[in-house]
Amino acid sequence: MPPGRCTAGAETNAMRSTNLHRLIGVIAAVAVLLSFHDAGAYVLPGPYLVSRMLRSMGRTTALLVVQKQIIYGIGENQPPPEIHETLRFQFPNRFRADSSTDSTKRIYVQADAQALTLLDGRVAAADSRAELYKDLLLYRDRDLLTARLARTGVDINVSSLGHDGPRVFFVVGAAFPDTATPQLWIDKQTFLPLRWIVGSQALSEAQPRLEFRYLKWTQVGEGFWYPLRIECYRNETLIREIRVDSTRLNVTFGRDLFDIAALKSGLAETSEPAVQAAPRPKMDEVRKTIEEFKKIYH
Repeated sequence: MPPGRCTAGAETNAMRSTNLHRLIGVIAAVAVLLSFHDAGAYVLPGPYLVSRMLRSMGRTTALLVVQKQIIYGIGENQPPPEIHETLRFQFPNRFRADSSTDSTKRIYVQADAQALTLLDGRVAAADSRAELYKDLLLYRDRDLLTARLARTGVDINVSSLGHDGPRVFFVVGAAFPDTATPQLWIDKQTFLPLRWIVGSQALSEAQPRLEFRYLKWTQVGEGFWYPLRIECYRNETLIREIRVDSTRLNVTFGRDLFDIAALKSGLAETSEPAVQAAPRPKMDEVRKTIEEFKKIYH
């Protein structure tokens, strides 16, 4: 065979090999793109995501939390006030918070569908919307949590996939990147909640948009997780920050701590004579203190 014909044949085989490799590369690229498309086209359904989130958060019988809340935007040129709190969780639906500032003590009890707030031993208005953050941590039961989310406008039948920089998360209640709709963000890797948006920008000043961010999730017991920092935003402005000092699992609480009827009964028996005997200046001081606490729990 002439040398020229051999060289031409080798060049033809080399070109065929190159073209084959290019074709394989194109097919592989298309396959990758299709796989991304398919992954983005299907998102786990909301009810499953809520169930999976609760499993990741873990279960226990009771939890004691000692924390402080730092309140922003109360007074100008003053350090933000701090509220020291002891929280008692009796899962899945009983909760008590004993709070105090330099001048006031507050007790909030939630049991089943009832709630009671006491300021310095007197019945006060119900807890504020800014206290909703606890419900995501308390209702570690899918039916209870689903009902709570629905009451705040989160439609768990809607789900999507979102991202914030490198972090990828599931969105329950809205199609990402819509953040004007009530929704819950769940981390795609850990299945722990990241953000809970309550209300929307369209609501009035009386019912502003609230957002809770759950940060520094830490395993505080075998299979049980709790956030050590929580932030609350009103219309994207930070209004309070919660910093957890300590936690204790499976503490035994007396049922009387969550007995709203007994608390009201004891209040009626002990507080009425004191109110009748209190001098006017004292009552004015009480009203002032209550008004200050209302500003905090607005």
